Amino acid sequence: MALFCVFILIYTHGQKISNIDFDFINTKIKDSTSTFFYPLLINRFVKADTTLTEKEYELIYYGNTYSEKYKPYSTSEAEKKFFELYRQEKYKEAIPFGKEVLKENLINLKISFRMLVCFNVLGDKITAKHYANRYFPLLNCIYNSGDGKSIQTAFVVLKVDDEYEILDDLGLSSKGQALVGDTDVLTIDKKNQKVKKGEKKISSLYFNVTKPLDYLQQEFRKNK
Repeated sequence: MALFCVFILIYTHGQKISNIDFDFINTKIKDSTSTFFYPLLINRFVKADTTLTEKEYELIYYGNTYSEKYKPYSTSEAEKKFFELYRQEKYKEAIPFGKEVLKENLINLKISFRMLVCFNVLGDKITAKHYANRYFPLLNCIYNSGDGKSIQTAFVVLKVDDEYEILDDLGLSSKGQALVGDTDVLTIDKKNQKVKKGEKKISSLYFNVTKPLDYLQQEFRKNK
């Protein structure tokens, strides 16, 4: 109960977070007369349409928060089974469960990347590329959402899992985590961190988690 009280206290109603204008996104994806209508964008995304623009990928990723499929803290049995097989390097057996998870919600970066790995290891480069064409543009949406250097310019994520996709992509590891308001502050391990000459090592990364916290508050209200 105390934990949910904290969530209520830190809940914010602002719809412009870092570089992401959620009011704009909500309006665009719900307009059935627009080419940005969410079902149309998702249909193109499923096909890994290479003509999708950065703005359209932004609508696809952040628009997911307005979908009934958006459940940032739930883990299905299919996802548990996928990771069980994935950790055992049983990639062929894992794939059907990965597909089932993505039917539950296509905007799952953690699963999408590992599906890419599965097909790549099995030698199916065409399908691996298909997943890559879906995964990396979504990851780029997070990079474009801020610079991760402060609370004010935090990367905007829809799931805590997505923070670790960014860490993995940057080759970083976290040695601590703290929630400051609606921002996850990750303390970055500097010991084995590689940087280019003249650059400083990263000590902290900031991720705005307003949307996952919004979801928790809504669930709390339903179950109150």
